[in-house]
Amino acid sequence: MSNKQSIELKIKYKTLTAEAQFIRLEKRKAKARRKTDLVRRLHEHKLDRVRPAARSTHLAQCFLRGTEYKAVEQKLKPTTPEPNWSAIETMVKKYGSGDSRVLMQKFAEWTDSANK
Repeated sequence: MSNKQSIELKIKYKTLTAEAQFIRLEKRKAKARRKTDLVRRLHEHKLDRVRPAARSTHLAQCFLRGTEYKAVEQKLKPTTPEPNWSAIETMVKKYGSGDSRVLMQKFAEWTDSANK
């Protein structure tokens, strides 16, 4: 992974992390004002949109750095959903460097090791 691409992916991940923190702050304020509908919508947004996007971004970063999947997600709860492989693949294509066929072959091997 080139330095420029590494920085872009790092910024994406940090932005998602900051969004989750901001949502947590706004939920606290909404709870204090007893705005339960807003609390619910913020919570759902964080769980349904932000958290999966952050997980996918993190997994793409780890793949591009050469980290084994099993080293990244060692202890998953049985209720943890499958990663969004298509989103991860899109990021790998966008931020990865080198021959795209070789990169996609390595990605396929990486995802196969995750499913074992």
